[in-house]
Formats: sequence, structure tokens, C-alpha cells
Amino acid sequence: MKNKMIFGLISIILIIGFVVLGCKDDNTEAAKAGVLDGTWNKAPQQLIISGNNWSMKVSGADNVKGTATINDTAKTLKIVATHYYVAGSWQAIPSAMEADYTANVDYDISGNTLTFSNNDNETNLSMNGTWSK
Repeated sequence: MKNKMIFGLISIILIIGFVVLGCKDDNTEAAKAGVLDGTWNKAPQQLIISGNNWSMKVSGADNVKGTATINDTAKTLKIVATHYYVAGSWQAIPSAMEADYTANVDYDISGNTLTFSNNDNETNLSMNGTWSK
């Protein structure tokens, strides 16, 4: 009888353990998505990142916006500009020019300081350097 009770107890503990291990921690994914969230400044530019979206202002005026993909493990950010601001409204960037407005950049973050380096498209999407909140 004692062996059956011990076996039953061990079985229950294992089941609970497997259930806990099988659960996905949604907070971890949310934290990764928001690791760069905020408004970052490097005069005259202002970069606003919110989840998987970003926008840039130059001298306080809307300039360009798009999508962001953050790889927190590799410390890289891929940005794709989807719209630019002209004549008072947002205009879609033509798909034929999409490659011209895509950039992969390394980042390092420490407190309120964000440093971008190795931008593979610095000509069209200038981001390299130190930004602050």
C-alpha cells in the first residue's frame, strides 16, 4: 500500500512539473518586443519605437515610419520603412524601392542610452551613433 501511495505521489508531481514546463511565458515575448520602446533622440533626429513599429522625425517634423523586428539575443534591429511624410500626408513607399529603405543595424542599450552601429543602409536610413531618452 505504501509503495502505491509513493508511486501515486511521484506521478502527480511529475504531471504538475510537465504542465508547468509546457506553459509558455507570454511576458518574456512581450519584454523582448518592448526592449527598445520609447522616444530616442539624436539631434536633429527623433526615433520613436513602439513594439514592432517605428517612426522618425527630423527637426520635429514627421519623416518616415515602418516596421521593426528586434532580435534581443543577437542585439540587432531590422527596420523597414513603409511610408514617408510629404506635403502634409503619409505616402506609401513603392515596393520597387523597398530594398532601399530596409536596414539591419546592431544595437547596444544601457539605461537611457541606445547606440546603433554597423547599419547596412546608413545612406538612406541614418541611425548609427548614440541616442538618448
